[in-house]
Amino acid sequence: MYPPEPCYSDRLLGLGPPREDRSNPGPDFEDYLQNGYRSIAVAHFRTNEGIASFFRYYLLIMSAPIAVLAGCGKRGVQRGYPF
Repeated sequence: MYPPEPCYSDRLLGLGPPREDRSNPGPDFEDYLQNGYRSIAVAHFRTNEGIASFFRYYLLIMSAPIAVLAGCGKRGVQRGYPF
């Protein structure tokens, strides 16, 4: 016969198999968490920089046709043409 599986009441009474001590995970786990935090922080700041750069170039591209049309319109008015 196989040994019986420990039931819930056995675990409550401490009769089951011993558990691993996980109260102090060790320096490897802390290094893992620190590296994860650093990579998330770097990604956050790079995302902010990317959004700011995109917005700057978007405004530049969208304002260029308006500036060109304004310049052409001003010259055309001086010459007697609407555009």
